[in-house]
Amino acid sequence: MNEDAANIGPGPLPHSLASVRLPATAVLVAWVLVLGGAGEGRLGAQSLPASRVAPARVGQRDGVPAFLHDHSAMGRVTQLVLNARPLATFGGPEGAPNFDLTSVVDVALLDGGGIAAASRSAGVMIFDRYGKGIRVIGRRGTGPGEFSNARMTKLKGDTLLLIDLGTQRLTRLSPIHGLIGSESLVERLPAPTGRPIGQLPTGALLLASAGSWSVLPEKKLRGQSNASIVLIRSGAKGTLLGQIADVELVTVETRSAGIKKPLVDQVRFGLRLQLALWDTLLVTSDGASYRVDLRNSAGKVVSVLEVAAPRAATTAAQRNAGRALELSAFESYSKHTQIPTEARRLIRDAPYAQQLPAISRLFVGDDATLWVVDGLTQFDTTWAATGFRTDGAMIGRLTGTGGVPVAFGEGVVLVKAVDEDGIVRLELRSIVPR
Repeated sequence: MNEDAANIGPGPLPHSLASVRLPATAVLVAWVLVLGGAGEGRLGAQSLPASRVAPARVGQRDGVPAFLHDHSAMGRVTQLVLNARPLATFGGPEGAPNFDLTSVVDVALLDGGGIAAASRSAGVMIFDRYGKGIRVIGRRGTGPGEFSNARMTKLKGDTLLLIDLGTQRLTRLSPIHGLIGSESLVERLPAPTGRPIGQLPTGALLLASAGSWSVLPEKKLRGQSNASIVLIRSGAKGTLLGQIADVELVTVETRSAGIKKPLVDQVRFGLRLQLALWDTLLVTSDGASYRVDLRNSAGKVVSVLEVAAPRAATTAAQRNAGRALELSAFESYSKHTQIPTEARRLIRDAPYAQQLPAISRLFVGDDATLWVVDGLTQFDTTWAATGFRTDGAMIGRLTGTGGVPVAFGEGVVLVKAVDEDGIVRLELRSIVPR
């Protein structure tokens, strides 16, 4: 194991703590010490009055410490909402045409109050704290400073990191100065890993292939694909840390000219791996339950955070909306070409999950709060998220309307909304007590 891998996070608890049954409070204190101390978060201490709800009990899951909350904790913790008046609005119908957010795939909150938005159709758009687009860095293409299939995350000091599998490059940008530098990833990745998760204190980067779903493992008729987690240092080959269950898939039957063939398809509203870097810990969840796993450098789970919260059932309205959206997208793509009958049938009979994932997104705010977003669809107008500290304490239950969260800051949330014309706007809203 290399030095960076060894320092990604705490290892398993010492044998004396892992094997001996201790009182819950003792185990909790021991784990806080392993993590280096949770500290008092800005949300709880400075920004908002927060009631910390400690785990109801500390037990074990799969042989590791587990911080377990009753479902009632979500109602007992401080209830939070978003301020109805946004601090700033980005894009939308009144935004400048060259700062269209329709094709944006990743956004980041900048230290000065602005945002950076990486687009599939353009480069990286930079907005100031008032919502005004001030510059576009790069453009679509394969040349120097260009991007073809890039994903973005923010590092310390407002450095923007982009991983582009299309050009096989790793690029760093400054919102002010533009291109900082780039590295070739050719023959450096042990697996296709196009999504940057974050940077460790050692400088090593964590990448993932989450969202890949072309193959079912072991030729199963139903299951989950595997996402690869990779650690990479500047100028060095990456290290495969492991593979984690990702997208929920099912094998369906296609019919063409009297011939039937199997086809792997994604389960709509199904399970899907979510990841976030929480200080030195990699946080993962596929939403099968309200559980997040905290992983060390080897991809090994060293602790579990879990709430006894049920998964919500999917509704007929959600499924019908999903089918209508797919059909509309297909019609738009094929333009004036008549949609084949088989394509219509596949959309009509597409597999839908009976339950939403318990967790749909994971975010880490600038105040070191882990925000776990409840399962939702792109058609939902109301959402909820729960904030946690590294000691397992729940510190707030946040509900929002008018858009889904895409980034969390210190006491603020960036939400994405799409109007009836498909125009995207982002709004920065402050978190306030209900």
